[in-house]
Amino acid sequence: MMNLWVHHIDSIAVEDIVYYGLGDWCPPYSGRFHNVTKVEFSSTAFHLLDLSIMQRVAHLLGKETEAAWFQKRVESTRLAMQERFYNPEKHSFGSQTADAMALELGLAPEGMERLVAEDFILDVQNNPLHFLGMGIFGLSRFGEQLCRQGMSSDVFALFTKKGPNSWGVMLDTLHVTTLWEEIPLDATHAKDIVSSHCHPMQGGYDIWFYEDVLGIRPVEEAPGFRQILFRPTVTNEMEWARGTLETAYGTVASNWHHEGESLHWDIAIPPCSRGQVFFPNVSENQRILVNGKPLSSDVPTLESTDGLLYLFPSGKYTFIITK
Repeated sequence: MMNLWVHHIDSIAVEDIVYYGLGDWCPPYSGRFHNVTKVEFSSTAFHLLDLSIMQRVAHLLGKETEAAWFQKRVESTRLAMQERFYNPEKHSFGSQTADAMALELGLAPEGMERLVAEDFILDVQNNPLHFLGMGIFGLSRFGEQLCRQGMSSDVFALFTKKGPNSWGVMLDTLHVTTLWEEIPLDATHAKDIVSSHCHPMQGGYDIWFYEDVLGIRPVEEAPGFRQILFRPTVTNEMEWARGTLETAYGTVASNWHHEGESLHWDIAIPPCSRGQVFFPNVSENQRILVNGKPLSSDVPTLESTDGLLYLFPSGKYTFIITK
């Protein structure tokens, strides 16, 4: 069924662009004050995602001929999207959602990822609402994608903004207890919203709380949390975070807080799992203690694009990172 669906969508694409779909559902004010994401961008982006999934599935099943076909379609579709949507002068894909999805899907030209993230923030700053202009596709991606380009302060400011044109309107002004299909930006706007007032699909951004606040992330090569990447990105913006995630292997925990000039971080890796730990905000002059002892050079490491990942077996660990 997966194969049939992806081939069907591929058959209706015009020069690798898919023009049919519902688009980025319910941006605030239906996009009147924002750059609206084109349907052909979001539909083609999901087709690209599906093609890449099918390439990996075919490879895992030993269907190398099919895997090669899907890989060829991935490359062709990615190139078509870059040529159709990317503005190299503005480093923009045309909207907040498009920028966020482009970062997730690797559409930004190599080395331009940070500039695409900056374009997202420019769109926030330059629109009259000074807020987000995204529906479900952008809302479920922007937090982690911007944080991973080093823009955690901007993301934190958007999540915690108060007053008109903010998530705070729902809590502080309207006192609602459910997520609405469209974010109400002020009391007047709320009166005009006739769509659903209980729409949990708008809550896709909660992945940011797990993956970037707590720092608990899956590792694709070891599914089911057989391996866990621990990497919080907002330790400069928040005083503390504490939470757990239940997996097939057991409870994964990440609890961190600031204490004086040090960051204290407790993690729990369940049995038969392994942790990949990226220590936040570490410089050459900082010291790391592991369960009260200096971090040993015997701890195995992996290279990442921007630092080392330290590998720990199952167990409980207390890290103290001295600033």
